[in-house]
Amino acid sequence: MTDGPPFLRFPSGGVLGDNIIIGGTYLNVEKQEYSVYAYNTRTKLWTKLEYEEPSSISNSSWNTSFFCTDTAKHVLLGTRKTSTSLLQDYNDRITNFTDVLEIEVEGYGVFANAADSGVAFSRAGQMFGREAMRDGLADMEIICFDSKREGDGDLDSQQDGDGISFLSRTKRIGVLSKVLETRWGEYYLSLCASAPGVSGSMRGNMRVEDKSRVLFIPERYEVVAALVEWLYMGTLDPTWDVEILGGLLSLARAYRIGVLRRQTVLRLHEMLEMSYAEETDAVRENVFNAAAAAGEIGLLKRGNKKASAKMGS
Repeated sequence: MTDGPPFLRFPSGGVLGDNIIIGGTYLNVEKQEYSVYAYNTRTKLWTKLEYEEPSSISNSSWNTSFFCTDTAKHVLLGTRKTSTSLLQDYNDRITNFTDVLEIEVEGYGVFANAADSGVAFSRAGQMFGREAMRDGLADMEIICFDSKREGDGDLDSQQDGDGISFLSRTKRIGVLSKVLETRWGEYYLSLCASAPGVSGSMRGNMRVEDKSRVLFIPERYEVVAALVEWLYMGTLDPTWDVEILGGLLSLARAYRIGVLRRQTVLRLHEMLEMSYAEETDAVRENVFNAAAAAGEIGLLKRGNKKASAKMGS
């Protein structure tokens, strides 16, 4: 944490969750740079958001910025290399739009709250999902990997042979196709449109076998069952651990389920907050691994910063 920002010229910014993000040109005798800060309205603390690339500071001239809520990035516009200096460009009122620099604000603990993550379904929609799950209504099946058993090894790397051994390591979940169509959306519909006419090997990427009404998702049963529950209910079960949430995050990114991704990222950030307060390294390490597997750069950087800070203390 740091003191409040110095006098920033031509400031701009935005709001994300409990945070106000602001950037502007800072000029004094010793330092001339474009600075970005975040203020947490809940903790009343300021954080300076550093450039990820050290080379972006020297000989650069960033002159304006804006905050993109959808990507949780503060975007700077300017040039990475100027023949003059930021101070001279400022005095001459020269603006540059040659380069773009993005700062991942989630890496500094700046993230959305529950209201910003989006509401998946209405209360009536949740009631329908609850009733449909309870009654076991289904007109198709999702096939996924059974949980690993001792001695099974890596399911993804084993050969199918005639397919019998593969099927013995899978589980099936009955679902309503209408739920997938309306709540998964365009990605699922495009998958159905490109489905092959005959059933083939079920390995590889997720695919639909339209004649047998089967959808294969190459993931563990617990994760796929959680995905199905979310598609029916639109909420994350508070009992789901980091491994299940990490699997959901990977599926949400791969299969373009935006609201699920935002909800899962928020939950993992909250678990990180709790792990810092309780000093539980195991949770922090699991969140770090989940973020790395899913390619969530902001969450990954935040976990890495905390781990580095602890090592240096």
